[in-house]
Amino acid sequence: MTKKITQLVKKEFKEYVRERILFLSYILPLSIIFIIGYGLNMDTEHIRTMIIDNDKTPVSMKFSQKFYNTKYFDSKTIDISTNKALNKIKTNQAELLIIIPSNFEKNLLKGTPVHLGVYIDGVYPMLSKTISGYVSAALYSFVASETSMKAKIVYEPRNLFNQSMKTRWAVIPGSIALIMILVPAMFSALMVVKEKERGTIFNFYASSMSKGEFLLGKLIPSFIIHYITVMALLLITILLFELPFRGSFILYALSSALFLLISIGIGLLVSIVTKSQIAAIILTAMVTIIPGVLYSGIMTPIDTMEGMANFTAHIYPMMYYVSIMYDIFLIGDGFSSLVIREYLYILVVFVLVIYFLNYLLLRKKL
Repeated sequence: MTKKITQLVKKEFKEYVRERILFLSYILPLSIIFIIGYGLNMDTEHIRTMIIDNDKTPVSMKFSQKFYNTKYFDSKTIDISTNKALNKIKTNQAELLIIIPSNFEKNLLKGTPVHLGVYIDGVYPMLSKTISGYVSAALYSFVASETSMKAKIVYEPRNLFNQSMKTRWAVIPGSIALIMILVPAMFSALMVVKEKERGTIFNFYASSMSKGEFLLGKLIPSFIIHYITVMALLLITILLFELPFRGSFILYALSSALFLLISIGIGLLVSIVTKSQIAAIILTAMVTIIPGVLYSGIMTPIDTMEGMANFTAHIYPMMYYVSIMYDIFLIGDGFSSLVIREYLYILVVFVLVIYFLNYLLLRKKL
């Protein structure tokens, strides 16, 4: 490392401390991971359930018991009319109504089709689909337990990788990627533009420092500071949120380093092409938050996207890092997976392209 780069790195560290950016660079990502980890919960449990048993036979009561003594349903067997029960759903007093018809036991023993009445609050589609799945599972469990009317096909679902369907396991690996694209890029976006506003950029214009040395001097301190955050997020994820770590630590360290370089590079690129800190922050938010949420696979699987959405997801680096994160925490294929190795190569290409653009667009004069 040349003396010029060393002096610039020291200057950047001093500014991080003096302007309290160092403090914010750790508080912000940790706050986000805690808010998401403890605040976002899409687990569907304790569904308020009403059961109207019009048969009142041992078989119908046995079926009703499938909705008791489980964390998924808070059930009550009530004796009211269907209209009154439906009104309870309309007034948000229940999410699920199950009506067992008369002759339930008789028709099952005879092999005659039985039509259950199942009414679900469909205001929230994701919730209603989950409730429908729970009801189907309870029904299959009941049919499988009745040897006198056992179905030819027994439905036995198995959830791979996230067997207990925990929300934290589903969202936190993607949240790490979202934090690492947002926070380093946001702080890096101020690196060059603040020197333009203060006029200190003229020191670079007048000096013998090359564009490559200037970029390295800006990159090194930011990388060191934010890489500590990368490791802190790993510890929080494993120790506090109790996610499994089924992959390779080397893969986590390597992929995170590449993605951090990309994030800082995006911030530097924005800083170079803008003239004010406000414009830099707004532009950084636009190119990180929106694509990071919509086209990364956190909210919607990439395979379900079509046309321009699918194309956008593949030209944005977030998707590749998110896939690696899910492999590290939940799947565990690691370097043995051809796809994971391919995604690492793609991240390397992103690093080279982004810093080539930074070098190309950075001017050594007004």
